[in-house]
Amino acid sequence: HTEERAFYELSENDKFLRCEQYRKIGNYLFSEGQYETAAEHYRVAIAYYEYCFPEESNDEEVSRTSSSEPIKRVTQKDLDHLRHACLCNSSLCLIRLKRYRLAVEAASKVINEQSSLLMVKALYRRAKAYTLLDEYDSSLMDLQSALKILPSDVLILKEISHVKQRMERYHSKAKIMSCTMLNTCSTTMPIPPPLDNESINNHFLPSSMPALFSIHLPVEPILPQGLLDWVKH
Repeated sequence: HTEERAFYELSENDKFLRCEQYRKIGNYLFSEGQYETAAEHYRVAIAYYEYCFPEESNDEEVSRTSSSEPIKRVTQKDLDHLRHACLCNSSLCLIRLKRYRLAVEAASKVINEQSSLLMVKALYRRAKAYTLLDEYDSSLMDLQSALKILPSDVLILKEISHVKQRMERYHSKAKIMSCTMLNTCSTTMPIPPPLDNESINNHFLPSSMPALFSIHLPVEPILPQGLLDWVKH
C-alpha cells in the first residue's frame, strides 16, 4: 500500500496529472495493439480517481503542481470526465480482447451517470459489445439513444444499418437450423395411417409371443404314477 499512500499525499492537481499520465500511456499502448496492458493502465487511472478530492471552486483560480507549472485548478467535473474517458477506452480494449460482457459493464458505468459528456461514445461502445453478443435489440436501443443526442450522425446511422443486417442474417440462420432439426423445410412429414389389430400385433408383439399363446396346457398335472395313485385315493 506504499504506492497508494504516496499518491494520497500528493496535491489534488498532481493526482489529476498522474491519472492523466496513465490515461495517455494507455492510449499509446492501445495504438500499438497492446490491449491488455492498455486496459490495465486505464484501470489504474480509475482506481486512483477514488483518492482524488478536489476542492469545489467557481472561480478561475490557478494552482501550481510540484513542478511549479501553473495550471487551472482541477475540479470534480475534470476528474469525472477523465474517469469516463478511461472507462470508454477500457470498453474498447475489452471488445478487442473479446471480453464483451465486461465491455458492456465498463460502458454502462458511464451511461448510468447521465451527465457524462461521453454518453454517445459509451452508448456506441456498449452497442458494439451487445452486437458481438448477438443481443441485437439491446444494441439498437443504445444506438437509437445515441442518435437522439447526435441526430443524423453518419457513424451511428451506419452502425444501425449494420446491426439490422446482422440481425436479419442471424434470424435467417436460426430459422434454417430450426427447420433442419424438425425436418420441415421443404416437405411435410407424412402422417402414418392407423393400424388395425393385425398390424398392431405384427408391429408391437415380439415374434415369440404367438407361440406362447399356442401352447396347450394339460388338464391334469403331470405327477409320478405312485404319487398320482395316492392323490386319487
